[in-house]
Amino acid sequence: MAVEPKEVARPAGAVPCLPPYQGLGPPTLPRYREPARPLRQLADASTRFESVTWRQGSKAPMTSRFAVIEVRPSGKEATRAAQEHGGGRSRWDGVLPLRTLLVEQPETATEPTAATG
Repeated sequence: MAVEPKEVARPAGAVPCLPPYQGLGPPTLPRYREPARPLRQLADASTRFESVTWRQGSKAPMTSRFAVIEVRPSGKEATRAAQEHGGGRSRWDGVLPLRTLLVEQPETATEPTAATG
């Protein structure tokens, strides 16, 4: 499934913190302290891209550069899906699932152009 580079996610190593319970209302849920970032920022200059040639095209071999990164998808839809998978909002541990993405950045581009998860 292709995703847009503007989609937001958290790094694979992000860990939620549980704020202290204030004594009123339902128990507080774990939260991530750092904001989610667009995928194009997560695949930054430190990401190692490898050149891959996958077949002969009509004019030349088809070649591009790819990298594999792990992220924790973020946003309303991803959070809602994680809560449902975890047994509901009150039983969810607050950890977003880890997903692996294949990111493409052609040799001539300055930032990633596509990601597939």
